[in-house]
Amino acid sequence: MAGLPALLSVADIHERLQSIFPEGSPNRSSCVWEIAARTIFVMLYVGAIEGQDVWIRPDQVITFPNGETRRMVPGPSAKISKAIIEDFSKRFLIEPGVIFLSESANKVVARDDQLAKSLNLSIEADKKLADIIMADLGPSHPFLVFVEVAATDGPVNEMRKAALQKIAANAGFSKQHVVFVTAYLDCSDRAFKKTVDALSWGTFAWFASEPDKVIVLYAGQAKTPKKLIDFV
Repeated sequence: MAGLPALLSVADIHERLQSIFPEGSPNRSSCVWEIAARTIFVMLYVGAIEGQDVWIRPDQVITFPNGETRRMVPGPSAKISKAIIEDFSKRFLIEPGVIFLSESANKVVARDDQLAKSLNLSIEADKKLADIIMADLGPSHPFLVFVEVAATDGPVNEMRKAALQKIAANAGFSKQHVVFVTAYLDCSDRAFKKTVDALSWGTFAWFASEPDKVIVLYAGQAKTPKKLIDFV
């Protein structure tokens, strides 16, 4: 579009956001995370800036590891789902694949029946499923990753963990090959403060605003306790 400067990369925009919103700025974590940079990149790409009378639709577009895209209704849940699939999967899984993605307004956003079948996993869109089901196909034995998107509620508590473990067990997955994650926007959000005491031991908590970090809710064994030095 005529009159606009050269397009910055997502990395450059992300770096500049750190200076635009210095430490101490209100809601800084939401303003400087990578998804904010990607949103600005899209707006600059289409010329959706003040005075140009160009607009983008409010859909939340999610890019899967295989390059496919899906649209979700915009909102906190969609932001977290996007962060899980685009950021978490690349950081913490070797060869990620998305089996199932849902949202409250449209229970099934995407499902990969072929991948599910290859893992002997039965996918039925009911309340027993997690919001997102992924697989790590990199290890010699694949891992199942169940993710609950906690925008307001709905963490992986003991009851949810047991229900999801049953689904995995029916597909032939042992407990050692199943991972449970509760995903939040930020540790300062009310959703985290509301549900942190319900998180099940033996699961993980992850924040979209701090994508390179993960909380491990270690479920120790009384007979063989680990020392702190074992974790560092």
